[in-house]
Order: sequence, then C-alpha cells, then structure tokens
Amino acid sequence: MNLGKNFFIILLVLFSAGCGPLKFGNPSDPNSSQFTYNRILLCVLGLCSDGTVSFSRPSLSVVAYSESVSLSSNISGASIRYTIDGTDPNSSSLLYEGPLYPSKDFVGKPIKAISVTSSGQVGPVSQAQFFFPVVRTEQNVCYTTSTTVVACDSGLHRGQDGLVQSGKSQSYSGPNANSEFPSDITTTDLNTGLVWQTCNYSKTGLTCTGSDLTGNWSTAVSYCSSLNSMNGGKGYANLTGWRLPSIQESYSLLRQASPSISSTNFPNNYNNYMLTATSDPTNPSTNAYAIGFVNQVATVTPKSSNTYSYRCVTGSSHPSSSLADKGDGTLFDSTTGRYWTKCLAGEGSLDCSGTPTSQTWLQAVDYCSSLTLASKTWRMPNINELIWLINPSATTAPYVQGANLFTSDLNAKTLLSSSTWVNVSYPNTVVAIQTNNGQGVNSIDKTVSNYSLCVSGP
Repeated sequence: MNLGKNFFIILLVLFSAGCGPLKFGNPSDPNSSQFTYNRILLCVLGLCSDGTVSFSRPSLSVVAYSESVSLSSNISGASIRYTIDGTDPNSSSLLYEGPLYPSKDFVGKPIKAISVTSSGQVGPVSQAQFFFPVVRTEQNVCYTTSTTVVACDSGLHRGQDGLVQSGKSQSYSGPNANSEFPSDITTTDLNTGLVWQTCNYSKTGLTCTGSDLTGNWSTAVSYCSSLNSMNGGKGYANLTGWRLPSIQESYSLLRQASPSISSTNFPNNYNNYMLTATSDPTNPSTNAYAIGFVNQVATVTPKSSNTYSYRCVTGSSHPSSSLADKGDGTLFDSTTGRYWTKCLAGEGSLDCSGTPTSQTWLQAVDYCSSLTLASKTWRMPNINELIWLINPSATTAPYVQGANLFTSDLNAKTLLSSSTWVNVSYPNTVVAIQTNNGQGVNSIDKTVSNYSLCVSGP
C-alpha cells in the first residue's frame, strides 16, 4: 500500500470535512456524514468491504422443501439481519443464525438482508426470492402430427411436455421403516416435504403386500385421523398431523408416464382412483376429488356411495398460488415463480378485449412457444402447472386461483396442457383442466379446438 499517497488523500478528506459544519451524526446510519467518512478512510487504507450480503443460491430460483439458503457477509465478523415481510431490515431485524429454508418457512416471500458490524456500521440491502417447486410430470416422449410416439427433438417438438420437462424432478426417500415402530413405513417427498404412508390403505411392509381394501370418503378421513393416536399417542411412524391429502398434494405423486407413480418409492400401488380430502367445489356436501392413478385425471366421486383406496400424509399443507397482476398482460405467481398470460389467444394481450380464439393442441403449443409478451419466453403449461391453478375453495366458476385477475372469458373453458395422456391406445388425447368444474380430464382430442393459457418461468 502507498501510505504516503493515501496519507494525502486522508488529509484531503478531513480538510473537506472541515470546510462546512461538522455534523457527523450516527456512525451506524448510512446516510450520516460520520458513516461516509468512516467508509472513505477505511477504503483509502484498503481495509473496506461494502458489507454486501450474498446468498448461496441464485435469486429467483426454485428450492425444494429440504433445500436451504445460506447468507454471508463480505465483512468478517459482521452479523446479518434480515426480513421476510418486504420491509427493509435494520439492526433490530431478525438475526441470521443459520441456513434458511424458504419453501418450508416462508414460501414465496422475499429475503432482504444487511450486514451490521460490531461498531454499528450497516451495509447495503441485499435481496433474493425463492420459489416452491412444481414437480415434473416425468413425461419424456413427444408426439408427431400423426400421434406417433417418438424421441423428443428440439426442432420438431418445441413446447411439448416431453421436451420441456418443466419443474423439479420427483425425488423421494423411502420406503423407510421407523426405528421405534418398524411396521410403520413411510416415504418422504424431498421436494414438498410431505411424508406419506408408503402403502395405500390395507397394505403393509416395505413392499406393500396384501389386498386392496377400499372405503368411502368419510371412512378414509377417519382412518387418516386415527393414525395420530397410534403408538400410545406418538402417532404413526412417530409422527402426528396425519390427514387425507388434498387434490394438489395427491396429484404431486402422479406421473404422466408409466408407471403412474414411482414404483420404487410406492411399491404395489393401488391401480385405480384414490380419494382426496378436497370437496368438489360444485357440490361440496356430496362429492370429493379422486386422483386417477389408472388414467392420470383429477375427477370427482360421490363421498358416500363410491369406495376407493387412499393413502395418508403428514407435513405442511401444500401452498396455493398467489397471483398478482403485473400490468403488462401477465400475472405473477410469487409461490411458484411462474408468469401466466392474463388473456386467451385472440384477445387483446393487456385488457383481454375481443373474442378468444380456440385452437387445436398443436396450434396452441405453437402459439405459446411463439409468444413474446412482456419480453418473456413462453410455453404451454404442463398438467401439473395447470392443476396448481385449480381453486376448490371458490364458490363460483371459474374454479381457478385468482379468477378475477384473468380474462372474464375464462369460465366454461377447457384449458389444454402440453402433456399427452400416456395411454398408448390414445396418443391423440391431451390432459387438460375444465374451469367450469375444476376437474382434470384426459379425453380431449388434440384435433378438436379448445383454449389455452401460456406460462413462463422456472
């Protein structure tokens, strides 16, 4: 270091301070003169760092429930203070003491952080945001115009689910026998953090042996609740909070491939519909959703008369989409990090004026892939992304999250996905959702015109 040169710079700084009223103020306040002069002196001596907080993962990335984000300051020994409510942090904000788990503890909320030195100096605000994972459908093949199943080619099949494979790959730990209660077998979803009974009702062991017994909806709800009092109140597998899963939780296990569920992690699965806790929004007192592990759909079934199998789950409930209008023809979901088109094809992209245009599946795939709205890269959503939009709590159609933010023409529409039904006998049908009843269907002919929203993001 050239101390002679720096000495004269220091004198210049001090002289400039003396040319006016000397009101240094609080040295911890970045806006005070004292803070500024301290920073200048340290930097001249080659001893300064700006106190920037760094994040161990890129901002705007997807993190699984089990994945953490670490914070670090470029000032050795400085503490880190942060907020997750959108406000700027100060020296009294939450103290960072170890890795954070955004998808576990504060889904979709921004982290704002600062460094605070032992002398009270505060660094600049750093910000990052992370998103909850939408799991992949695991579809890995594509389709020609003649509905032939082929290997995916980026030049021929752009926008198809099998090529894009948007989302986090399914990832599980299990089957695992509990150490204290070894007959209790569970499988943990490392993306969502949900802990599942490995076997559907009535089957046991690490390989899920036994017969498939079924029950109606109320029987399934009661059975899952009863798991909490097992093992002297410790709960099944030493866990409580057991319940029948929601439609989105159950659908997250489904694969748009063969087999329809991971046979490694859920062996000998019931090859039929499985009950969920979610009531049919069009008839909540009578019907409930059931997920078709035999046909990849989300349909409804009478709660009392029809009987199917079921699998119980525990853990934090599946979060919902949280949509906001960005004012540029897009809606942003801060839960998943995805942008949606506000309007349908044929409508004005900003105000949804005009008449929506229906399209065949290939036309819709091409339309979304060619869209340049708000300078983003768009594609047709896969079925898992569309299932996220279903809102069973809505009291009127359309049964989608943030329905009032989308075009007013969204009701009574079949929304196509980029996912083809995996039944080899029906390669010309696509999986879709229906907004007038909130159901997922698999019988939509690719050559028949329907509607689509486009999606952009991780």
